Amino acid sequence: MATSMVLLSQGVPFIHAGQEFFRTKDKDENSYQSSDAINKLDWERYAENIDSVQDIEAVMQLRNSEPLFRLTNYADINQKMKIIKQDENVVAYELKDGDTSYVVAFNANKAEKEIAIPANKYWARIGETTTNLTAETSTVKVGALSTIVLKNGTATFEIEASAGVGGTITPNGKQTYAAGEKPSYTVKADTGYRLQQVLVDGKAVTLSGNMYRFESLAASHKVEAIFEVIPRENKLESLDKITLPVAELMVQPGQSAKEFYLLQKLAARGYYQMEGETEQHDLDITLAVTNLDWEAPKAGTYEGTVQLTSEMRSRAVTTKSVQITLTAAAPAPGGGEVTKPVKPTTPSGPVGGNTTTVPPKKETNISVNKTDENPVKVTPTEALPATGDSNSSLLFFAWSNLYQR
Repeated sequence: MATSMVLLSQGVPFIHAGQEFFRTKDKDENSYQSSDAINKLDWERYAENIDSVQDIEAVMQLRNSEPLFRLTNYADINQKMKIIKQDENVVAYELKDGDTSYVVAFNANKAEKEIAIPANKYWARIGETTTNLTAETSTVKVGALSTIVLKNGTATFEIEASAGVGGTITPNGKQTYAAGEKPSYTVKADTGYRLQQVLVDGKAVTLSGNMYRFESLAASHKVEAIFEVIPRENKLESLDKITLPVAELMVQPGQSAKEFYLLQKLAARGYYQMEGETEQHDLDITLAVTNLDWEAPKAGTYEGTVQLTSEMRSRAVTTKSVQITLTAAAPAPGGGEVTKPVKPTTPSGPVGGNTTTVPPKKETNISVNKTDENPVKVTPTEALPATGDSNSSLLFFAWSNLYQR
């Protein structure tokens, strides 16, 4: 109550951090030189006294939204604020500006008190009262050790609605309603998302279809729609184990080529499918092998994992264990010639992710039946000049000239 009294007073309010959840320093009156054990904020007390925290939040919201609680000079305060005299341990006053008026009362007694107030029709803006305020009244009952703020006129309440990523809530933002209204809110999930829950004042509520309807309003509320990504049902298909000569793997140039080669041997393939849909989407797959020296692989049995790439894992993790056995046996003819794995055809998704580089084509200095880059053009015998010699002698003459060059 003391914190509420400070916050509902004119001028600049000042409260200690943690005062809203009854912070204590174990009766240390001068703790500037005390340890953290004395000066720290005990957040467990925050949870234990959450009702008090929410009450203080409501008072702060009222102060921030109503200028009558933030008058800036003596003349305005003297004109718009009137003290309502009460019995011992009760403080009350009225704030009035035109047609708007508030009555604020603090009861420091350990018992409920009925106090006199200016005759009017009120509704409880802050706190609770045992008095029926649906008609004009000149008294109000204030609970023991409590604060109450009454506002004249017909009650109105505000509902603040918001939606998280993945959907919408309608209406959205802040809406004002009269007391007793029963506003409805509709939620809708975006494609690929579904509604996880709707919270009203931090508590989950039940919807009718895609709509939540408030009961007769007697207070302001916050409503929040939370959505979640629809889980993907992933499926991986591949061999569980393969065996191949270590020499067959060694001829692959570099780790990327070796990984691709093993994936091709495993024939990894698969798809992912959105829940509630029939379309199958291509996978992106990587291979990880434990304790394999990619630069100089040795014969032995290695445990590996085929899994979806990071983009897919943001939705759901799908892995498959595989066993790779490398033997010292000689490779089968042509067994080591594949340097680029063949992309699976069922489905047609890429294998190995986006980190692969195709090994460069090997260069060689060996040439078989290599010809001169500028071969000599041989003139046909039919184009030779007539000399009276036989065709065979002319042909011999032509080839002689060719080799003399």
